[in-house]
Amino acid sequence: MTKTSFLAALRDYPNQFARDIQLAQTEKIKRDYENVIAAGMGGSALASDFLNTFLKKPLIATHRNYGLPENVSNKTLFLALSYSGNTEETLSAVKQAIKKRAQVVCITSGGKLEQTALREKLPLAKIPTGLQPRCATGYFFSTLLKILHKAGFTRDYSRDLNALSKKLKERREEIEEQGARLARKLYGAIPLVYSSSEWWSVARAWKIKFNENAKTPSFYAVLPELNHNELAGFSEKRDRALARFRIVFLRDAASNARVLKRFTVTRELLQKLGVESSVVEMKGGNALEKLFSTVWLGDFAAFHLALLRGVDPERVEIVELLKKKI
Repeated sequence: MTKTSFLAALRDYPNQFARDIQLAQTEKIKRDYENVIAAGMGGSALASDFLNTFLKKPLIATHRNYGLPENVSNKTLFLALSYSGNTEETLSAVKQAIKKRAQVVCITSGGKLEQTALREKLPLAKIPTGLQPRCATGYFFSTLLKILHKAGFTRDYSRDLNALSKKLKERREEIEEQGARLARKLYGAIPLVYSSSEWWSVARAWKIKFNENAKTPSFYAVLPELNHNELAGFSEKRDRALARFRIVFLRDAASNARVLKRFTVTRELLQKLGVESSVVEMKGGNALEKLFSTVWLGDFAAFHLALLRGVDPERVEIVELLKKKI
């Protein structure tokens, strides 16, 4: 994938919410599960966090490790998320979930996970190939919602997703231009992404995109918690001189009034200490648009920062090297 095709994939993001993903073996998805667990790593698992954020409740417990958590049983809806289908931690979890007789549903573009689903006759959602996992969250998110609806955990959000797709298309130029402007401000700095606690998954996604796309260290924290610890890390001038940080505040005007006050005061204090920052106002007519327009903005910011840094936004060679070595 070239930089041009990577950008084309970013611009195509809204269509991911409107494309219908076929789910085979749907008759196996019942409506009597006691819990939902998603096993996935990296970009493949982002959508499960976004779903909890959107629903404003921890419906899905995300497992990012080998093996299984203790609460997996034959009453568990177990969602295996691996874009490549070859993620070894996820494959390890699936193998044990099958032994526990959990209802395993596989979401992948192929690989060993697809082979396992076909061999074990598991429900399988096949998503398109040719993307980096972190660029496929629209496919994962819409497919997760479809599965959860079939299992009786949520209502049918098909119309909402189609409306989101249309709205994001209308705002594409605005969001991409805003991302490019923000990238210019972040050039030469280490991005720190701060949000309110209800939007932690979005702040974390921004951090991940800066890591993988722009090839730069990046970190995230949430208000009000960061006011009780991270803020103190900027108090010594000698330490601030070791690295140049720039903070991106993801601000939702609908947040708790006291949290909004903390955004303002935190930024003022940091400015006096010489720490620069930018404020991104989270926009959207509803929660879905606010969530994914902000996620998409982070994608564009990280892409344009990669261009400014002269790095490939797609390849993550050090990650692939680690996989080979282990």
